[in-house]
Amino acid sequence: MRRLSAALAVSATLASPALAEPAIGSAATIEKDVRGEIAERAAAKLAVGDEIFAQEVLLTGTESHGKFVFQDRTDLQLGPSSRVKLDNFVYSGENGVTFNAAKGVFRFVSAPAGHKDYVVRTPNATIGVRGTAFGVRVVFGRTDVVLYDGAVEVCSILGGVCRTLASACTFVTVTGDFVTPPQPLGREDWSFDDSCGGAGQRAARTYRAGPVFYPGAGGLASGGGGVGHPLVSPN
Repeated sequence: MRRLSAALAVSATLASPALAEPAIGSAATIEKDVRGEIAERAAAKLAVGDEIFAQEVLLTGTESHGKFVFQDRTDLQLGPSSRVKLDNFVYSGENGVTFNAAKGVFRFVSAPAGHKDYVVRTPNATIGVRGTAFGVRVVFGRTDVVLYDGAVEVCSILGGVCRTLASACTFVTVTGDFVTPPQPLGREDWSFDDSCGGAGQRAARTYRAGPVFYPGAGGLASGGGGVGHPLVSPN
């Protein structure tokens, strides 16, 4: 692992932040510019096979993608222009595992049944994971969650309102203190990939170069009949 070897070389003169935290997985797929940032160290480019560490921040550039597999076989896929922190990784005990997703698009496929609970946090929502696969988009105060398999509970941080997604290819949107009721994924709604048989917009089409309004009536992000808000691409 090139990053680990470099960290060992530097440690002769300076303690490495990476070595202060446990390795929790590795990069399985890297497309274009994907970086990892640990403590005060500048973000370094990642390659396939590089180890990733607890407390590391993963970042993807424009039109870049990364897939990471953790020690318990959970995998995390990042779409373009995304940022997520690998927080609170405890594989035994009471705390479970937490991802902090600051912005961008993500797909989570959780570990096999019997593992500790996972929690995904965005700036305005918490997502409780029950052995499942789902996609998340975080952009401008809005969180969209699309379920592909299993079940998740999505709660607004501000209002404490919670909704449960238990049917495949349904989604909710969190804005402010409100969470929309679960609804089927339509062609104009966002989806990370084609898991729902072509319904929804894929991440690659959502994140085009330049500012783009998400589809919906009047250029609004419609949410398939939910509350619409004017949004532009984070690129």
